[in-house]
Amino acid sequence: ATTITNAPLLNGKTWDNANTLTLAAGASNRLQLATNAIVNNQAGATVLIDSTYVNAFENASGAAAHQVNNAGLIQKTNGAAQTLLNTGTYTQAAGATLDVDAGTLNLTLNNTYSGTINVDPGATLALPSGSHTFNSGLSLTGAGNLTLNGATLTLGGPFTFGAANPLFAMSAGTLTSASAFTDNQAFAWSGGTLTGTGLLTTNGATTITNAPLLNGKTWDNA
Repeated sequence: ATTITNAPLLNGKTWDNANTLTLAAGASNRLQLATNAIVNNQAGATVLIDSTYVNAFENASGAAAHQVNNAGLIQKTNGAAQTLLNTGTYTQAAGATLDVDAGTLNLTLNNTYSGTINVDPGATLALPSGSHTFNSGLSLTGAGNLTLNGATLTLGGPFTFGAANPLFAMSAGTLTSASAFTDNQAFAWSGGTLTGTGLLTTNGATTITNAPLLNGKTWDNA
């Protein structure tokens, strides 16, 4: 098991985590990355984000094509608003889990997701920037919140939001899908664009504020 305190630097190196890596509780603990550093959280391994620092993994200097690759479990336990990685890419493999237990986790880069994303009640997973792809078969679980607030989100297959899934809301950005997107929950749509050839179906109550855009898409409000 590895515990990180303060702000150590991984410089131009690849780190395979095969056990438990903990960013310890505190206001300044994080892992700094420099010169295209890579962190691989391997299958069966865990990253615990107990620290409340604004970036769990943070660009420090040099070439910034950093990678955080998750084949195991990354679990955010603290109640703060926090960005997972502020420069580079996050890739989540089939069989991996990103678990937001509390607070808000911002995903801001060009990321791809398979496996499971779980957001517990009272927690939020936010997509404020970047380009994100939810691959076909991604499992979205938990009764928390999934907020699209500036990023581009591409759905790689059909997705349905129901009682066992996070509550989806959209205030900015773009959601595009060539497959069916069905929302059986309440949908708050206050900005941004829904596009793509896939059918949008809303079976719950939808509330529109401001001036969101439906672009070249068919919407069945049921």
